[in-house]
Amino acid sequence: GHHGVKCFKGPGISSRHNAVRDCVVKMHREVGHKISVEKVVSHDGRSERPGDYYEEESKTCVDVSIVYVKSSASRLHAAKIQLYTADKAHQGKMSKSLLKCESKGLKFRGLIMETFGACHKEVKVLIRPIANAHVQRSAVKYSVAMGRLQTRLSCALRRAIVKSLLQRANRLDDSPNQ
Repeated sequence: GHHGVKCFKGPGISSRHNAVRDCVVKMHREVGHKISVEKVVSHDGRSERPGDYYEEESKTCVDVSIVYVKSSASRLHAAKIQLYTADKAHQGKMSKSLLKCESKGLKFRGLIMETFGACHKEVKVLIRPIANAHVQRSAVKYSVAMGRLQTRLSCALRRAIVKSLLQRANRLDDSPNQ
């Protein structure tokens, strides 16, 4: 069933997370944005990593999360309200990290995606500058640029999930307990 896309053990979850982080960082860099990955920030004698990447120009820390609808009750509720689980994760991430970043004079954003590729509405805010840069550089419409960027993120996540599932299947095939 769903175990391969929700499992929090093994390399699957970090590969999904890193695939999305690396994809959005690459998209930023393609249009000339200065991005630091896993930037450590010092404040009051303590060093912390408030986000997965840092946008130099806007002084924004961005933390990536990939969420899965865990219970059948939540899945039913999520079917009624699009991105219910992503909204809940976003609220938690903001309450955890926003004040920490603001105390350091930084902005904070959460890049939240559901395991099947849906993007939280905040993702549009995060990739808007990239879409605007694409519009300025080419004759493409804003809506087309935004759609392509969201598709790239969704495909990066899905590719990482498939890769993780195939690795899991290969380990089962190689198991001596068959």
